[in-house]
Amino acid sequence: MHEKLKHLIKISKELFSLDYIDKLSKNTGFIKRKGKLSADAFMAFNIFSSEDMCFKSLSTLCTRFESQFGILMSPQSLNERFNDSSVKFMQEIFNTMLIKQNEVLSTKSSILPKAFNRILVTDSTVMTLPREFYSEFKGAGNENLGSAIKIQLQYDILTGSFTCCEIQEGIANDANYTKTISKHIKSNDLSLADLGYYKSDFLKKIHNKKAFYISKIKNNTAIYIKNPNPERYKTTGNIKKSTEFIKMDIYKFIEELDEGETIELNNVYIGSQKKLKPRLVITKLSKKYKEQRTNRLMANAQKHRGTVNSRSTSWNELNAYITNVKDSILKTEEIHLFYSLRWQIEL
Repeated sequence: MHEKLKHLIKISKELFSLDYIDKLSKNTGFIKRKGKLSADAFMAFNIFSSEDMCFKSLSTLCTRFESQFGILMSPQSLNERFNDSSVKFMQEIFNTMLIKQNEVLSTKSSILPKAFNRILVTDSTVMTLPREFYSEFKGAGNENLGSAIKIQLQYDILTGSFTCCEIQEGIANDANYTKTISKHIKSNDLSLADLGYYKSDFLKKIHNKKAFYISKIKNNTAIYIKNPNPERYKTTGNIKKSTEFIKMDIYKFIEELDEGETIELNNVYIGSQKKLKPRLVITKLSKKYKEQRTNRLMANAQKHRGTVNSRSTSWNELNAYITNVKDSILKTEEIHLFYSLRWQIEL
């Protein structure tokens, strides 16, 4: 058996007892009376065989079911098991898995201060569909390349509840989804999302709602500081706008840092319109991590027939975060730790 599959089965057994799965299947109406198909086998089949399930015939799936679980089913019988009740059952499994994972996370109370009402994590994933669905769910490229859906999910890791869960076309832009996300953010929430959702206007909305964010910045993000000696008009004494700020070169700070060293810069302004004035936390990574990132970057560029510029390569040697969380709540060295909570539900 594949090692990754063994690991997933081990995690599932730790999270779910057979009694719990059986109870859940009855509560959702999936299992009404005892038969040869068990709820735990159906759950495992959907979790561990779902990658290509949509593209296989019912006969093939029945053969796979028998080889994995020793349960012989006809194509018609298996087809009938995929219904509204089975959808509810798998939804509850998914929701419970996140909640149970959150209970483990909550035991680390020292890194979850009471300053935040909710910690909202946003992520998306793309799944391919048969090209017959292309008119409704466009994928990347033309119709011949197939259809795809994008699932958008926002989840509060403190309560295990969903605030957003939507299905979009596969070509949908994550950054455009920030309009929906911002509607659900309340005072004292902490928002975590990857670079696909990065927009300075979105972060400004979070700040204006008296909520918090921790975000990475892109390698082309403009960073400014106030000019201590700006030029002034002789007649009025007013500052000339073009000299009010000085653009920073973040790489100059990195050159003087040791591997693994972290610095924090305050009184910086983000974006060409200087809408944000956050804390900027920069860590210089080791050569090993830089090489790993560069290799992934090159492989991705080659896959999509793109190119990699020197700035992108240099950016691989650092982590750069911005946040409006006060240092009295999160210290400099805790920023990366909290941002990594995002990976708890990475899809």
